[in-house]
Amino acid sequence: MAFAASARPIPGAVATLGVSDRVTFLRKTYAHLGGALVAFALFTAILLRGMPDVSWGFSKWALQGRWTWLAVLGMFMVVGWVAERLARSVERVAVRGARHLRTCREHLAAADVVARDDQVR
Repeated sequence: MAFAASARPIPGAVATLGVSDRVTFLRKTYAHLGGALVAFALFTAILLRGMPDVSWGFSKWALQGRWTWLAVLGMFMVVGWVAERLARSVERVAVRGARHLRTCREHLAAADVVARDDQVR
């Protein structure tokens, strides 16, 4: 409740919604998290049971040398960086789309005002 009554509410933020909406959001969030954990466990089981040669070969490679584990960590960093860049580019596209939509809405509203003004005369 304190969030909804704050002096600076964020439009569209879950914290500014009612209790039932926040509970729904949290349930969906944790359901998504649980689904992701189950999917990861299934993927790992399939990898270990279905392709033991591939997983064993990768494990041997990753743990054999002095610097190979560092290479594995570097690959994780690169993949994380690429994923973050892709997520931010989609976010930018969404923000640009929202700005474009707002601009179009403003132009349509202005055109509507002009049209109504012409009808009055």
